[in-house]
Amino acid sequence: MSKDYIGYRAKIGVLVPFTNTIVQPELESLRPKGVTNHTARIPNRKRPTHSDEAYAEAMKEGAIGTEDVIDRLLPLEPDL
Repeated sequence: MSKDYIGYRAKIGVLVPFTNTIVQPELESLRPKGVTNHTARIPNRKRPTHSDEAYAEAMKEGAIGTEDVIDRLLPLEPDL
C-alpha cells in the first residue's frame, strides 16, 4: 500500500451502527494531526425480545454482518 501522508501517525478503523449519528463526527473532532479515522457502518436490525432463542438467533445474524464490515476495513491496514 502507498504511504499515507495524512494518517502518518496512525489509521484507526471504527465500526459504527448505521443509526449512530454521534460517534463519527465526535471522533473526527478529537482526532490529532497525523491520525485518520476510517469508519464503516454496521447494519443494525430490530432484535426480537419475545424469546431467548429468537434473540440469540438474531445476534448470530448480526455477528455475520459485523464480520463483513470488518473485512471492508482490513485492506486499509488500520493500526487500531
